[in-house]
Amino acid sequence: MPLQKEQIALISFMILISGCTKRQVEIPKPTNSVSQYKAFEQHDAADVSILFYWWGDITVLKPSAFWGRHLTKEELRKLISPTVPKTLAVVALDKREHKSYPDQATLLNEIESFFFDIGFERVVVQQSIGDEHPDGLPILRDTSKRSRRP
Repeated sequence: MPLQKEQIALISFMILISGCTKRQVEIPKPTNSVSQYKAFEQHDAADVSILFYWWGDITVLKPSAFWGRHLTKEELRKLISPTVPKTLAVVALDKREHKSYPDQATLLNEIESFFFDIGFERVVVQQSIGDEHPDGLPILRDTSKRSRRP
């Protein structure tokens, strides 16, 4: 099966940023027999797929009509809200350290809340790691609105 342009862009971007960091982020290891590396399948199924650097620099991979645009949090909210189905959002989290957050869980909570607040049913956050895992990116969080804690 040939790669789609979104997959090629994601792979190219991951390879590009794999050497652009000073501090390596620890990647979680799979905890069960089901692979936690399903980036490409989830990206294909997503209504929205983004590369997240910080709230002031978000790159849209999907929907393809907006591919490659760099947006802020509020620009992304305006772009997505009226026009896009909201079943699944996939976020590839930049591997550089996010110093404005006390820990990764706080950042993941904020990303998850953003997408749930604009109506998404499920949010998957993956760790951007370059070309180390050809089968996909490690999943940091996969939460549906129904399973979310209040």
